[in-house]
Amino acid sequence: MNARDRKASRAWPRFLTLILGTLAFPVCAAGSKTPSLPSDSGGPASLPSAVGAAHKPTVDQKPPPLHASAQSGSRGAGPKTIVRQPDEPPEHFAARVLPTRAETITKPLEFELPPLGKVVLVLYDVASDDPAIMNDPSVYRGMALVPNGTTGTYRIEMLPSQAAGAGILMYEVKSVFTADADGDGAPEICILSEITEAGTGDSKKPHTDTDLFKWSGSGFALVHQSDNRPLYNLRNAKAVRARLKKMHD
Repeated sequence: MNARDRKASRAWPRFLTLILGTLAFPVCAAGSKTPSLPSDSGGPASLPSAVGAAHKPTVDQKPPPLHASAQSGSRGAGPKTIVRQPDEPPEHFAARVLPTRAETITKPLEFELPPLGKVVLVLYDVASDDPAIMNDPSVYRGMALVPNGTTGTYRIEMLPSQAAGAGILMYEVKSVFTADADGDGAPEICILSEITEAGTGDSKKPHTDTDLFKWSGSGFALVHQSDNRPLYNLRNAKAVRARLKKMHD
């Protein structure tokens, strides 16, 4: 059975876990650790501040109120907008758009993502009792804050749900970077995670895999990977980029 089939066949225990109210196995292990950025992930397409930060950004003062059109639940019905304060750092900006009691799992990042411009990427976990988990048991969640034409105004674009494996697989995000995943010359968001089966203890070693998110023109879409998972067990950004380049040469 391949990794994708194994994830899909075991997704139902997530709901049993929520009903019983147990906290034995977290939805996403990344929420409990602060992974460090691999030293070989440098280069023009790297996001050097991707990981290695505390879960929740520290804000020196109370953030300004959220723009009215950005008020939403854990997953909004569509793009919302928010006004960024002059010189507001990514951590402060991200703190104002997170759902109540959600926690970031990496330091919020700001980077160029053509054709969208300079975006702020926020990866996070919602609280264990958030109703969104029942509707969308994603192993991690993400949003991109995208410049919206008017200076200082951004719209919120959600990353697609990552529900396969929820409740069975524990994810720890190790590296966030960009790479041309499909050979069209435009970069995709790449999120490399270390994945462990919940409850296996030391009987099974963790493996790595990389999720790819592409801007489709109207939203982000998860890039389909073939059943043989060509990016499976590649341990760092350099190895992932090399494999992608070889696939499209």
